[in-house]
Amino acid sequence: MTQAATLDRAPSRPLVSALYWIGGAILVGAVLAALGPFGTYLNDGAGRRLGYWVASTLLGVMLYGTAFRIAKSRVPAGSIAWWPVLSGAALLASIPQTLFTRAAAFWLWPELARLSLPFWLWFAQTATIGLLAMLGAALWLRRTGASSSKTSPVPVHDAVSPALETNVLALQMEDHYVRVHRPGGSELLLMPLSQAIGATRTSGLQIHRSWWIAEEAVVAVEGTPRSMRVRLSNGVVAPVARSAVIRLRAAGWIGNSEGR
Repeated sequence: MTQAATLDRAPSRPLVSALYWIGGAILVGAVLAALGPFGTYLNDGAGRRLGYWVASTLLGVMLYGTAFRIAKSRVPAGSIAWWPVLSGAALLASIPQTLFTRAAAFWLWPELARLSLPFWLWFAQTATIGLLAMLGAALWLRRTGASSSKTSPVPVHDAVSPALETNVLALQMEDHYVRVHRPGGSELLLMPLSQAIGATRTSGLQIHRSWWIAEEAVVAVEGTPRSMRVRLSNGVVAPVARSAVIRLRAAGWIGNSEGR
C-alpha cells in the first residue's frame, strides 16, 4: 500500500509513477518524431510530427498500461500463461490505438487519406510498436521489482523466523528462494517452501506446489476447479492446483456449490 504523504507534502508514489511514465512517453514520442518510423519521416511539418507522436505515446501509456494491469490481475506474472496473455492484451489495446493514430494522421496530413492505406497495415504497424513496448516494460518492471521491493535474498540462517512471524500474506516458491508477500511489498528468503510454511505463525493453506496463502489475505476465490485462482488483499493473484480444490472447500474458502 502507498504510504500517506508526509507533513512536507512529499509527492505520493502513484503521482511520482504517473509523472515518470508521462515523461517517458513524451521522450519516446520525441524520439519517434525524429526517427520517423514507417515512413512518417516523409510527412511534412516537424511540429506536427512531434505533436502526433507525443499524443500517440501518451495515449499508448494509458491504453497499454490499462491492458497490462488487467492482464496482471487475471494471470500471475510468473505463470506459463503470463506472456501469451500479456501479448493478447497488447493486441487488444492496439485496436483503439490504431483508430486514434489513423484518424489523427489523416487529419494532420490529408494526403495520406488519399493513399487508401489499409486498416490491417496500420494495425500491424501500431501493434508492432505497442507489443514491443509492453513486453519491454514487463521485463523492466520484473527486473526492477525484484531489486527495489525489499527482495535481497536472505540466507536461511539469518533470522528467518522473525521474517515470517508477522504480515505474511503469501509464500511463493521461486527456484531456490521463497518470496514472502506482505501488504507493502515482498522479499526473498533463501530456503525451501516447506520450511517457510513451517516457520509461519499465520493460519493458511498450500494451494499449489509453489504457493501457500494466509487465510486472512484471501479476498476472493475465482474460476472453476480446472482454472481456479485466489485473489489476495494486496492485489496478487495465485493459481490453485486442481488437487488443492478439495482442501479449499474443506477449509470453507469456497462453498460446496462453487467452482463446478
